Parts: sequence; structure tokens; C-alpha cells
Amino acid sequence: MLIEPSPEVLGRCEGLLQAALDEFEASRPLWGGARGDPQALAEACRVRVVVDQAGRLIETAAAFHHRWGLLLATRSGGYTSGGAPAQLHGQSRISLQG
Repeated sequence: MLIEPSPEVLGRCEGLLQAALDEFEASRPLWGGARGDPQALAEACRVRVVVDQAGRLIETAAAFHHRWGLLLATRSGGYTSGGAPAQLHGQSRISLQG
């Protein structure tokens, strides 16, 4: 899903990653039997790398979205007296068409 992300996919990823994390945490009691198992250790390392990469991708996408919002606010609304981009009213993350 994250290889070709769209806004809809990124929106769903948070819930899916949280569910995966919950399942991962629920499986902790079973880990004792895998202690010392090189295959289990390799798989755990692989899972950690993939989850870290997914987290970085989502954080980067959120930062990108935030910066574009600031640029839009600056171009559309100017700046406040304190020098910050003006807040645009009516900004939302949902677009509806009738």
C-alpha cells in the first residue's frame, strides 16, 4: 500500500499499522519460546526495519502535506502581524462534491 501511496491509502495506513502493532504486542507472551532461535530473531529484525520505514514514510508525507498547507496559507492569506502564515478558514482534509 505504501509503495504507491495516495491520500486515501495514507489515511487507511494509520489504522492498519496500529492494528499490526496491537497484534505484535499481544504476541509478546509467545516470544519466550523463540528466544535463541536465529530465524525468529532475523524475522523480528526484518519486521522492525519495515515498520520503521513505514513510519518514516508516513511522517514524511505528513510533513510534506503540512508544508504545502503553510505555503497555500501564505500565498492565499498572507501573514499575521507576528510573521506567521495567516490561517485559512475553511481548511479541511475532506473534499465533498454534490
